[in-house]
Amino acid sequence: MPTHASTPAISLIVNTYMKPRHLGLVLDSIERQEGVDGRLEVVITDDGSTDETADLVAQRAASAAYRIAFTTRPHDGFRLARVRNDGARLARGERLLFLDGDCMLPRNHVAVHLSRCRAGVSTGGDCGRLDEVQSRSVDPQSLDTQAVRQLLPRTERAALARRLRKWRWYSLIGHPTKPRLVGNNICIHRRDFEEVNGFDERFVGWGQEDDDITLRLRAIGVRLETVLDRTCS
Repeated sequence: MPTHASTPAISLIVNTYMKPRHLGLVLDSIERQEGVDGRLEVVITDDGSTDETADLVAQRAASAAYRIAFTTRPHDGFRLARVRNDGARLARGERLLFLDGDCMLPRNHVAVHLSRCRAGVSTGGDCGRLDEVQSRSVDPQSLDTQAVRQLLPRTERAALARRLRKWRWYSLIGHPTKPRLVGNNICIHRRDFEEVNGFDERFVGWGQEDDDITLRLRAIGVRLETVLDRTCS
């Protein structure tokens, strides 16, 4: 039986709904993380899937070298803020890294967030997007032979570079509301997350819950740093 640290340095909180193939690839990419042995755990937080998602997670948890936990509740519309809070309640880590269940991670991804996120500093990135044909072609062997960023088309790499430039510009001029954290790739220290009382569960439907928590973190003096100079999902 694997042994798991009771207080890991970082909890990866992965939200999912009815996408077991995508989730499997995300878990494959987490298995390949470098420089974080013994320091992470994974919490899969599900929005009420009725497919094989729970079985997939149970199979991975039985053999993983780190804790993999699972939480779900009946589906009641798109309630991502509530689902993310469910994951945070189950997490044990000092830092909470929120990820979407269809975003694969480069091998340095967790280590970069772990090196920069701390009390008073939240880190954020973003994801590059694959079209349907590209997405179908990805398998675990792809993650062994290629860097995740190499899977992205040139247009997506350029878009991520623009987002990095915008982040740096907004930070340089001291913009009062930008840059903002993007929900698919946010790391928050537990102390700060608890001080703002997590995500606002009144948000129902797509979007805005990440903008909201960004503004509330700013309001308590948390500084935002980007990881787009080192990694993207």
